Amino acid sequence: MKFFGERNKYYAALKSMIDAGVKCSLQSDAPSGPFGLECLDGAVNRYDRVHNVQCDQTQAVSVLEGVRIATINGAYSSFEEDIKGSIEIGKLADMIVLSEDILSINKFDIYNLKVDMTMIDGEICYVRNEAKDMFL
Repeated sequence: MKFFGERNKYYAALKSMIDAGVKCSLQSDAPSGPFGLECLDGAVNRYDRVHNVQCDQTQAVSVLEGVRIATINGAYSSFEEDIKGSIEIGKLADMIVLSEDILSINKFDIYNLKVDMTMIDGEICYVRNEAKDMFL
């Protein structure tokens, strides 16, 4: 990222794609991190934490847009929006519970959020500060 120069403005141009009607979804390839919250942080804050470089803000998405592209749009991109991606009766109930309300905190604090609980298919498989093995 630090070597992109002027190209930085258009790298990972999520906002332009969303504005053009593209249903974008988040991924875990560069410059994003391997974890969903790092990807979301990258989309919202456009900051390369590895190289300490602020990317062009014109391509930043709102927190709500980021949540959408991380959830329902991800399910849409894998043709699974009928079974996951939103909280509805009859869907898989694969979800996380965060340490704070992501829509209420300062967007620069997304990176510091903790996952308090993870559910897969409606079963709790992770609770922060508790040892529970989902494969038992």
